[in-house]
Amino acid sequence: MMLTTLTQPAIKPVAAATKDTLPTQITILNLNVNGFASAVSKGLLTYLANTPHDILVLTEVKLVSPKIPATQAQLNEIGYNSVVVYSNMGYAGIIMATKLKTDPIPVYGLYSHDPDKQPPRFMAWTFEDLPLIVCGIYAPFNNPDVCNRSEEVNTFYAWLVPYLKQLLKDAKRDKTSVALVGDIQVAPTPLDETSNADPTGPGSTPLERKHFQSLLDLGLTDVYRQLHPDKQQYTAHARYGAHPDSPNPYVSKRIDHILVNSTITPIAAAIDNKPTFSDHSPITATLSIFQPKNKTPRLNIVSVTPFTADHNNDSASYMADKPKNNDQPSVYVEDV
Repeated sequence: MMLTTLTQPAIKPVAAATKDTLPTQITILNLNVNGFASAVSKGLLTYLANTPHDILVLTEVKLVSPKIPATQAQLNEIGYNSVVVYSNMGYAGIIMATKLKTDPIPVYGLYSHDPDKQPPRFMAWTFEDLPLIVCGIYAPFNNPDVCNRSEEVNTFYAWLVPYLKQLLKDAKRDKTSVALVGDIQVAPTPLDETSNADPTGPGSTPLERKHFQSLLDLGLTDVYRQLHPDKQQYTAHARYGAHPDSPNPYVSKRIDHILVNSTITPIAAAIDNKPTFSDHSPITATLSIFQPKNKTPRLNIVSVTPFTADHNNDSASYMADKPKNNDQPSVYVEDV
């Protein structure tokens, strides 16, 4: 069988440090927990405490506001210096935490005019003294059983792609690294799903793969696939999306991803299928980031403006606050 392939940028070898740059290696751990409290009851905190990493991105945390302080305290107790919980509705939601000694600046990139009625699906961090932006993402699952979910998925990408395009443009100018981390809900090619997957099922459709390719077309690289071009391993496992003729109703797919821009060199990436505290498996990536010496990147303060959507024709337009000074970034990130 001929496998569909996606086009992504070539990775350059790790360059030697110069007098103007300082190499930094950072490990990111990405996991859909399918409910933070449930995962904790099954050993999540022990796993996180014993698995080396610097930055943590958890998706589908399913927390409500009263639970946030206790959640932050639990993560602080196992070694995280900063914890931001973006979840207030009891479903969806993102947690980002770091063990780095540099102070993060959290950014909420909402794509709705009414954030109290829309699930929290995107947030980002910049850092005070590290030229790195980490974007956490929990994309909508294209579930055919949910009314208008396909429209929601298309609307989400209509916001996401222009936003990332502008962010990456400014990051390139400012020599800033960018990582997009989370559950993107797409198995990019047939190599990324078990053979019994329904090609018309959620996460495998041509439209969803087109959305994923649109992220690579921005200059982002799929770290795991770049380092393991032929390996079949999966991050999500469910009794959903099997081909109607398959005797096995269980399907596995690689839908949790770490994508990076060209200033990052992937060193290692691994999927750990041993833990059982979620229907997803953790994926980690160690990345080499070059840090300019004695230079604070201008992209530290970034402001994200929601897009406006015309629901009559399913179109969306990106709106960015324009700086008064042309020497400043054209995309800001708000300190919240």
